[in-house]
Amino acid sequence: MGIIKNVFLTGASGYLGSNLLLRLVQEGYSVSILLRRSSKITRIESVLEKITIYYTDDFDIDTCFTNKHYDAIIHTAASYGRSLNDLSEVLEPNLLLPLKLLQVAIKNGVTLFVNTDTSLPRALNSYALSKKQFNDWLQFYSNKIAIINIELEYFYGSGDDSWKFVNNVIHKFLTKASSIDFTEATQERDFIYIDDVVDAYLLLLEQKSIFSSFSNIELGSGEVYVLKNLILTLQELCFGEATKLNFGAIPTRNNEIMHSVADIGILRDLGWHPKYSLESGLKITIDNEKKHIYGIS
Repeated sequence: MGIIKNVFLTGASGYLGSNLLLRLVQEGYSVSILLRRSSKITRIESVLEKITIYYTDDFDIDTCFTNKHYDAIIHTAASYGRSLNDLSEVLEPNLLLPLKLLQVAIKNGVTLFVNTDTSLPRALNSYALSKKQFNDWLQFYSNKIAIINIELEYFYGSGDDSWKFVNNVIHKFLTKASSIDFTEATQERDFIYIDDVVDAYLLLLEQKSIFSSFSNIELGSGEVYVLKNLILTLQELCFGEATKLNFGAIPTRNNEIMHSVADIGILRDLGWHPKYSLESGLKITIDNEKKHIYGIS
């Protein structure tokens, strides 16, 4: 642990946030989190007695900073805008909440704001647009607080939401789906295992002293994979040969990005590198999904 000791974390009940929280507690950080009372806390039950919880239903954000000083805020809360008709449900966690946090952080002398951004282009959908709009505000305020903006590629791992692409396909293979529909799956993507993501976040906290103003950090494996090859690898690892793969059955979405890969040069210079290859990360994910969800050994 470096000069950062007290951390305020949003999105702790989500997949990324929960994995970060467990590691932060394990590494000895003092952590406070912001939750809705309706949030599912299954992923973080093991550390609830070791952290401070503020419920958005009960506390104004300013109140969270009244009795404790924080060295850093890590913002991971997000809404992907899936099947939502109310735009405010996207803007609140992706833009309005972090903007309020940013202003409170500056007011209370917090020295670092770590934001979780997306590598998706802003014109793709409401999620990407709201994320990039907050990025604009981060740069606007970067003369008042150190900003680390983490531009995150596609991350995956066991225990993620079942609608996420990798886990969704794994579940279909494991349950012997008769067929699965895909696009042509010619997109080229960067896939990174969750443990490597968490390692990078913690390294950036430890190296806080070298960052000032606004720093954009691309986070992925640094390797590009054709989506179709990923799917075929999952099929092989899940022994899902009986499932028919219908490539081209789904049209490619408008504004789809066909190539995305992180430039991880900055992280490598700091001593970070991915510990998991795509295949090794997928194997761990599949094995854990078998055990925890389906009881398959």
